Amino acid sequence: MPSRGLHAADEGAKAHPEKLSLLKAERDAALQAAQAAVRDTTRLTRLLTILGEPAPLSRLLDRVLSTLSELFTADIVVLLDPAGTGTYSPLAAIGLPEEFINQPLSAAAASYVATAMHEGKSVMTAQAAADPKVDAQLRELGAETAVWVPVAGLQTTRGVLVLARCRPNPFTHAEVDLLTAMAYRIGLTLEQAQRSIQLEQIVETSGKIGRHLDADAAGIEAVRMFTTVVNAAAAILVLNDPNSGWRCAARVGLDPSLDRIWKRLSEHLLSSAPLAEGQPYPIANLRPVLEQLSLEIPPDFPVRALLAVPIRLESRPQGLLCAMRFTETNFSNDTVQMAMLCASQSSAALENARLYKVVNDELAERKRAEQALRARDQRFSALIRSVSDVIAILGVDGEIQYVSPAALKMWGHAAEGLTGRSVYEHVHPEDAASMEQLMAETVKQPDAV
Repeated sequence: MPSRGLHAADEGAKAHPEKLSLLKAERDAALQAAQAAVRDTTRLTRLLTILGEPAPLSRLLDRVLSTLSELFTADIVVLLDPAGTGTYSPLAAIGLPEEFINQPLSAAAASYVATAMHEGKSVMTAQAAADPKVDAQLRELGAETAVWVPVAGLQTTRGVLVLARCRPNPFTHAEVDLLTAMAYRIGLTLEQAQRSIQLEQIVETSGKIGRHLDADAAGIEAVRMFTTVVNAAAAILVLNDPNSGWRCAARVGLDPSLDRIWKRLSEHLLSSAPLAEGQPYPIANLRPVLEQLSLEIPPDFPVRALLAVPIRLESRPQGLLCAMRFTETNFSNDTVQMAMLCASQSSAALENARLYKVVNDELAERKRAEQALRARDQRFSALIRSVSDVIAILGVDGEIQYVSPAALKMWGHAAEGLTGRSVYEHVHPEDAASMEQLMAETVKQPDAV
């Protein structure tokens, strides 16, 4: 039964039609807000359910983007992940033709993608077809209204979520707010998935590196692993050889003609903190550093972002493992940590290869010395056999340690039978005294003989 107060309010409203109209409007607005909240909660719950499913990342993202397309009636949905991939090419997409999948969206400072990525702000437009800040792919596909939402991770913006409609139906601010919450959840999923993938890659490839006992082969494998783990366009291993100086031991995705740049840059970076102290060095725009070093840079020089981590040999930094991106997209903190793990694995493999080479060189040197000794002994034996006089090697007490084969002819005994016996047994008694005196003088003054 309605309360007396409400009844009185209704009676008062009937007496004043304008108040009744205002009351209905407020009730309708509250009802619509409640319905919108329920609808948004349902949408977000649906997305979270999909993100929580155990599935490969590619399949998961396809489902997420399909759901977003359905929930927001979008004809095109694109997910970019420059912080994780280093490129503005779509990580996943719905509504893009096959020929557009590998075409990067614009990273120019004036584009809406760059605004969302670098400023962390959502952008909407209701005139996409005529707006030069809209990506060419979207305009070519007939997009009329679009929204760009930053995909935030725990530490920074890592990507951009793009939704477009090929009809004049603008996105609302409420939709953008909901998309912002969804994009954050997607960013967390990307971070977790990327970390898991990177760890799997390190575990898988570190064993391959460790099996190489040749330093050059280990270096090549290390650069390949590094490029994959940190999602770089190129990578290089630069080492400081004590004998030959700086050298580029291995590279992926780089022209060898640029080695002079990397050797000079590595020498510069490793001579100062933080790399000299064993810390990583990430930078989103490398060009000012190269210009500071007065290095001649080719006009088509592709590298923009750099991540350098020290390689330790004999317990001190003696080289750099460098990853490069061709866009000004810095490496995330998680990726930097994975890079340090890669560098640790690579340092261990290179140190093992170095020690293996040292041991092999020592064994080879010992083998050469043994061969030279055998050759000398063979020449000595040949010389001894050609001499008719008896040649003997004696201990200080006259014990025969070696006697030449001529002993058989002179003494009537084979050399094998004389070893260990006293030479005085084979000296004429009249010569024994002078023999003993000669031996004593020789022991006291060995250089006199």
